[in-house]
Amino acid sequence: MANIHDVVKEDDVNGNIVGDVMLIGALFYGDKKASYKSFYATTQAELESMANSLKQTMLEENKEIKSFLWPDDTLWNLRIY
Repeated sequence: MANIHDVVKEDDVNGNIVGDVMLIGALFYGDKKASYKSFYATTQAELESMANSLKQTMLEENKEIKSFLWPDDTLWNLRIY
C-alpha cells in the first residue's frame, strides 16, 4: 500500500494561493445581518456596489414597511471579511 506522502497530485499547490483573492461582504443593519446573502468580489468597490444594490432591492421589496423595519438609514453598513 502506498504512503499518502508518496503520491503527488498534479494540482498540488504547496499552500500557495491560486487564482484571485476574493473578498467576502455582508450587508448589516445595525448589529444584525440584513440578509442571509453574502457576496464575493475582488475589490472593495465591487462589494460596495453589490451591497448598495442589495439594499435598494430590499427597500423596494418592502416599501410598505421599510420605515418600520429600517427606520434609521445611517445604520446600514457593509462588513468585509
